[in-house]
Amino acid sequence: MALEEEQSSVVQEMRPAIDCLRNCADLAGVDAATLDELAAGAEHFSLPAGRHLFEMGSLSDGVYLLISGRLAVRTSENGEWDAELSGGELVGEAAWLLRDTRSADLVAVRDSELLL
Repeated sequence: MALEEEQSSVVQEMRPAIDCLRNCADLAGVDAATLDELAAGAEHFSLPAGRHLFEMGSLSDGVYLLISGRLAVRTSENGEWDAELSGGELVGEAAWLLRDTRSADLVAVRDSELLL
């Protein structure tokens, strides 16, 4: 019985991550078993407004899913922000897939919740 309760607890803890992954348009068509594996390995964290998620030229540590909040993107060193991203978007996938450095600065415009 204890093992069943422990497994149920783990599933309950993963449920928000699984729901976020299922609602991500970029992951549409990914099968449920793969989403469950992604959720099991995902790290959920908060990023306060004004904090960098990553900086241009830094090494990639994975792909992020912005659950809620807003991130600003700057792809050049001219100081201007190019775009803003909102909940449900994947970020950092290009550098991770290409095994390259980050091509942009990303900063939280609002308090944000993410999965890594």
